[in-house]
Amino acid sequence: MSLTDSNEENKRTPKKRGPKPVKVNKRPPTYTPDEIEAIADDLLVWCKEEKNQIFEAFYKKSGISRVTWAEWREKHEYVAYAHSVAKVALAANIYEKTPECPSRGIFALKTQHGWNEIDDVLEKVARVNSFQELKARIKDES
Repeated sequence: MSLTDSNEENKRTPKKRGPKPVKVNKRPPTYTPDEIEAIADDLLVWCKEEKNQIFEAFYKKSGISRVTWAEWREKHEYVAYAHSVAKVALAANIYEKTPECPSRGIFALKTQHGWNEIDDVLEKVARVNSFQELKARIKDES
């Protein structure tokens, strides 16, 4: 046996790291307009809880993707309206949760909700009186 033979035996192929891809053989579920509206209603209820601050937690809870939600916002007026109301409510949750460290709240508002100044949040939060009134207003308009 020569030196080159022993070196070739010692060479190991590196193991592939990371998670293995998950094979899913199911199609994504299809939702009726009533089910989509019910999920939008769930969003309005969910965003009132002070602990909730970002949409991704709602997507995970509901079992939908960000892409699906974006498509629904484009196709369904009620979903778009519920999203805009929830965005203001979640921003208010962030603002209320960070009084001791305003810079953290401002950073979260700018990165998660696209706000420029904290005054914008206060102005928009002041417009939202009651989620039930908003829901009733949308139902009356349609």
